[in-house]
Amino acid sequence: MIAKYPKADKNAVDADAEELIEAVIDITRAIRNIRAENKVESTKWITAGIYSGKMTAAICSLFVCHPIAGQGQTAGIQNRPVNRSPK
Repeated sequence: MIAKYPKADKNAVDADAEELIEAVIDITRAIRNIRAENKVESTKWITAGIYSGKMTAAICSLFVCHPIAGQGQTAGIQNRPVNRSPK
C-alpha cells in the first residue's frame, strides 16, 4: 500500500521557535569558527559574551548562562552590550 505524502499544517509553524533555533545555530557556528581560527582546543572552556536582545530569556533556557562580569564565566548572555571602562 502506498500512502499520500503528508501535507504540512501551516498553523503548526512556530515562527518564534524557528527564530530561536536559527539564533542558537548562528551562536554555535560563530563560537566554533572563532575557536578554529584561534586554534582553541574543543575541550578548553572559553568566555563568550552573547548579546541577544529580546531572545535573552529563551536562549538562557538552552545555554549555561552567567552574568557577564569578566571573571572567567563560561557564557554571558545579556540583552544589550555591557559598557566597560578600559583597564
